[in-house]
Amino acid sequence: MVPLSPSWQIGQGSRTVAVLEKTGDTYCINIVMDASKAEMENAKKSGTVVSNAMLCPCCGKTTPISSLRKDKVDESGNTIYGLRQWEKHDFDYKENDVFHERLYAVRYVKADRTRYYRAPNDRDLQNEQIIKKYVADNIYRWQVEGFIPSSEIESGYNTDQPIRERGWRYWHQLFNPRQLLLHGLIQQSVRTLATTSLELVCGSLSIHRCCNWNSRLCSWGVGQARESMAQTFYNQAFNTMWNYGARGLTLLSGVYYLTLENLPSDLKIDAITMLGDARENKSYADIWFTDPPYADAINYHELTEFFLAWDKKLLPTVFPDWYADSKRVLAVKGDEHFSNSMIEIYHNLTCHMNDDGLQIVMFTHSDTAVWAQLALIMWKSGLKVSAAWSITTETPRSGYNDGNYVQGTVLLVLRKQTGNDTAYLDEINVDIKNEVKVQIESMQALDDKDEPNFSDTDYVLAAYAASLKVLTSYKNIGELDLDYELNLAINDPAKSKVVSLIERAKKIAFDFIVPTDFESYLWKDMTSAERFYIKGLESEKHGNYQISTYQEFARGFAIGSYSQLMANEKANTARLKTPVEFAMRSLNEVPDFESSTLRLILAAIYISIKEDARPEKGLFHIKNNLPDYWGSRDMIKQLLAFLKDTKDIGNMPHWAESAEMADHLYVLVENDHI
Repeated sequence: MVPLSPSWQIGQGSRTVAVLEKTGDTYCINIVMDASKAEMENAKKSGTVVSNAMLCPCCGKTTPISSLRKDKVDESGNTIYGLRQWEKHDFDYKENDVFHERLYAVRYVKADRTRYYRAPNDRDLQNEQIIKKYVADNIYRWQVEGFIPSSEIESGYNTDQPIRERGWRYWHQLFNPRQLLLHGLIQQSVRTLATTSLELVCGSLSIHRCCNWNSRLCSWGVGQARESMAQTFYNQAFNTMWNYGARGLTLLSGVYYLTLENLPSDLKIDAITMLGDARENKSYADIWFTDPPYADAINYHELTEFFLAWDKKLLPTVFPDWYADSKRVLAVKGDEHFSNSMIEIYHNLTCHMNDDGLQIVMFTHSDTAVWAQLALIMWKSGLKVSAAWSITTETPRSGYNDGNYVQGTVLLVLRKQTGNDTAYLDEINVDIKNEVKVQIESMQALDDKDEPNFSDTDYVLAAYAASLKVLTSYKNIGELDLDYELNLAINDPAKSKVVSLIERAKKIAFDFIVPTDFESYLWKDMTSAERFYIKGLESEKHGNYQISTYQEFARGFAIGSYSQLMANEKANTARLKTPVEFAMRSLNEVPDFESSTLRLILAAIYISIKEDARPEKGLFHIKNNLPDYWGSRDMIKQLLAFLKDTKDIGNMPHWAESAEMADHLYVLVENDHI
């Protein structure tokens, strides 16, 4: 029996590690606090799960995890069963299961808030057995009464993951016995003690919070400042864990109790809440607010079933007119029916809105083809964009930033398309350029240079919105067939004229997004590859190491290949090369950068460092290789000033030596005279 964990570090701040000790056919797990630097490093590297394979700590061989789940036949013809599919009343692993789980560390918090960890003792393990017996004795009754879930996990893109990876086929199996005991007793107490529907609702919401922060899917964090559990939905998936955290009752109280501050005591809301399909809506409204899914939509209809499983009895009791399932069949999914579903919805809402009414649509995406689809959807629904602005709505997704995730949302204001104006593509291009310029300049005027409110992504989203504002302001665009364009935007974006228009808007935006303290006239004289590097370095200065940021810059500046400029291209540690890492190597894949002034300056910094920290050698290299040195001094000083400002930035120690030399070179150029 091999304990599976990607790392045996428990906490960096407290310097706590787990140490494996082989005893017969299994391993003891001992807990060591105040571990040495060597012990910490060894715990980090000695994980038994590496690249989706089990690494045996005894023999050093690896076995793919996927093969552990498969049934096998031994030499005698006997079947060795792999992953067992759990039954309805199962809540714990069985003796012959390929996977088990065990408590291997207990954390205590002293009165002075200091923490200490220890391995579970006999009393702890006996308590776990008492809990399992209590749950076993009550699970059938609790499921019938709705205190814990009894419903089966319906197959789907996200919901197949726990079935496929652990054999968990029912929602309650995503919680261990201790978690089921706590949540079940809380649910029972809420039902018993609540005297009003409002109290039942508040209790239900608090139980949802407990489930989110206390399940088998809650990862354990071992960062310097974080020795705690992440929530189940730290990203939009059902990720099964090799090791996870479970909260005791005292720690769960911080999750259960909701604090609602600064609410007026006389607050009264006269509202009616109805659930239904937007395509079937028959109510009229002056204003419609919608937060629609996107063309590659997150499967919220699947994810919400995690919570709805706990509400099967409660929801129909408190809200008799509501339903207690996710209505998967009605969900707008990111499939071939997405655009048609969206058109049906928005056309229906438009028909149930007065001529002077409006709609607010929240939308966020980094793909121009998706924005082209949105433009065509709104167009065909009889709507036009009259205004737009960006706000930050998403928090960074720790550990999951290798996709096109954006943190800003554009709020589009739409009104009925009542005119009959027609335009042509050449006119549209000019209008879009002007609208993007106005939109970005208005945001820049509002922004705080010391603590920016808007990121580059916000400006790009604003450019998308500006292009939609222009496009949808016309009833017709002479050369365009909307149905044909919508089909192209979905199936062949490269040939879509609307996609091209929005792509051009993004490039216009990047022309206007000048780094702080960078002269705009110099920015316009730089090559696309130079702009890519400078914007990437500016992003790194702000602590952004997402590869998606560089991918977006590459698209915006039309850089086909940028790998030679990167020191690292991993999801959350992506960064550019320093002058020393470039050395004097040829950048044949990026000729636009190889022949640039910036490349010459980076080479000069490297030469200065290599030549025993003599900046005059670097200046000689610049003068000897730049045809118009005296006419280029403003550009040289601007670039050196930007590079030297990487000095003393906490997250950029790798730039310290190069930044120091850039500072010396800047002084030489500044004081250089004919």
